[in-house]
Amino acid sequence: WFSAGPLYGTVLMAQSAAFNFILVYTCERFPTSSRASAVGLVLFFGQVAQLFMPAMGVVLLRHMPEQSVLCTFNSLYLVALLLTFQLPLPSFRERALHDIDEGKAGRDAQRRKRLGVSYQTV
Repeated sequence: WFSAGPLYGTVLMAQSAAFNFILVYTCERFPTSSRASAVGLVLFFGQVAQLFMPAMGVVLLRHMPEQSVLCTFNSLYLVALLLTFQLPLPSFRERALHDIDEGKAGRDAQRRKRLGVSYQTV
């Protein structure tokens, strides 16, 4: 067969890539008001998964060779990667932050003009 060393490296890379992707996705997908709770839940379930992963590995090692166990874990990461293509990512072009600020500043200026309020009277 082949050595298990490269497979260990592949598992570590896949684990860190999956963890980073889900954190970035959570930060981008949820609004600011619920972002901290969503990130906390993601981190919690990630830690729970990291707790049970070694126990699952021991059970699999009793029944399968080492390379097969590592290939099994790598295939789970591959399945997770393929499932990420089903996530509802925004397909429209988002506006830049300065465009949003300029629009709000323009509306505020029009409202102040309508009310007769200027910076000198405030």
